[in-house]
Amino acid sequence: DVYIYPGHNASMRRLFVDTMRGVDQVIAISPDLARASREQTDIMPDVLPIGIDVARFSRTPDRTTARTALGIAADQFVILYVGGLLPQKGVLDLAAALRRLASPDTTALLVGAGPAQPDGPGIRLLGPRPNTEIPDLLAAADALVLPSWHEGLGLSAVEAGAAGVPVIGARTGGLADLLGDGCGYMFAPKDVDGLVQALRELRADPAEARRRADRLRARVSRDHDIHVNARRLGALYGDIVRRTAA
Repeated sequence: DVYIYPGHNASMRRLFVDTMRGVDQVIAISPDLARASREQTDIMPDVLPIGIDVARFSRTPDRTTARTALGIAADQFVILYVGGLLPQKGVLDLAAALRRLASPDTTALLVGAGPAQPDGPGIRLLGPRPNTEIPDLLAAADALVLPSWHEGLGLSAVEAGAAGVPVIGARTGGLADLLGDGCGYMFAPKDVDGLVQALRELRADPAEARRRADRLRARVSRDHDIHVNARRLGALYGDIVRRTAA
């Protein structure tokens, strides 16, 4: 991870730089990762985002069905988090934001495992779930929140985008690239007040939230289709083979 590994010590930085300069091709999964790599090494990677099965995440069940399966009332405001339960993923910041909101009609579904145990009113820890269940959980959600302190891309935000769910994310790494240009709501990493404000903005104007979700869905369809990106990766490998053979 270019955000972490080279900063451990001088030896790791040299290893990172030597590796980047000694290979035939470097790929980054987001523009920000590519920029960070260039700052460390003067090598600019090709950007090839992670792909997802866009069609599968676009075919979510209706909200009533999804919420009934979870025992959630139709009038609840539902927040979804998918990822590791780790302090650096911002899950404790999310719990603090929910306590400050003090909204009795808000339910937060947290999917994942880890040592951090966020708690508070409305928080439900669902534990690890297979990826096949994520579309159903997204169907129940009013928003996906990804409050990571640093993030190479944010796969759960990409999946939410394909499902048409509004996303609130920390302004960091590839997540900031994904949600930029009005495709989502952002706040500074570790800024609990900023997260509270983003949640309030999203809930106060559903029409604007829908517009941002639609822009994100279009971006995900364009940049993150697994079939398109697999063909791009295959072509890239073919070009490497031809160059090295020559």
